[in-house]
Amino acid sequence: MNPASNICMKLFILVLLLSGFTSFAQTPDFVVYFANGKAEKITGDKITPLKQRDNLYLSDKLDIEKDAKVILICRNGNVIKLKDSGRQNLSDEANQCSKQINAFTYAYFHFIFDEFTGNNTKINEQNYLNNLGAISRGWPVLNISPDTINYYNGVIKIIWRDRAYTGTVHVFKDSQALHPLKKINYTHNTFMLDSLTAGLTSPGVYFWNISNSIEKNSPVYVLRVMDQAAYKKKVISILKNVIKTTPAETAYMSAFLLEKNHFIVEAAEYYKQAYMLEPGNWVYKNAKLRFYE
Repeated sequence: MNPASNICMKLFILVLLLSGFTSFAQTPDFVVYFANGKAEKITGDKITPLKQRDNLYLSDKLDIEKDAKVILICRNGNVIKLKDSGRQNLSDEANQCSKQINAFTYAYFHFIFDEFTGNNTKINEQNYLNNLGAISRGWPVLNISPDTINYYNGVIKIIWRDRAYTGTVHVFKDSQALHPLKKINYTHNTFMLDSLTAGLTSPGVYFWNISNSIEKNSPVYVLRVMDQAAYKKKVISILKNVIKTTPAETAYMSAFLLEKNHFIVEAAEYYKQAYMLEPGNWVYKNAKLRFYE
């Protein structure tokens, strides 16, 4: 083979390799969030059973039998529920992705899409929740997003990583944190959420922060103490946005939306429920371990 032909052959092989890498790295247009009943994915001449976590492209087709239920997440975080039976071209469904995004559930489905397409890379769901609080402001990482907590009753641990294991939690009525209503001494970087509200006489907005034994102060956080009726009404309103699928995934979505809206106690219970229903799921396990050892 002459030098010119050799160079051409090498360039041809390089183009093939690069095109293969580009195809491999291509972000899918959809992921399967839920599939129940008989449905198949058709990619070229290849036909396989459709299952949760499948990555799909506009060139794919689906064959869905009557009474099967399929829910897809678009790349932009929108959700498509495929109700019709028969063969469907996904390119025909793409216009549904352009509908107005539900801002209330966007963070959840954005997280699920990234987790399902992450090639087994573990993704922290806390990065998709609002108000990361101290995590972004220099204070050691807490197990919750602390900027705001909506609270009625219940017991969970608030835990953080710090080289100072003891200190004091202060509770204030004023946002300037000048006049503490109470002080709580803690050890082992842990205290109980209900200790913040013990002795407070009425619902309302309170503030709290943490001072550790090396005189490092956290930001001031908001604690909104609610009465039972208002609290339950808001929790019910949040849970109406949950899309029911498997019991475990339904519980996890419930927990995610509750935590995103700062209802930490209820979120912890649903995270635990999701893990108990599917203990082999590392996402459920990690979420549960933030609240329960």
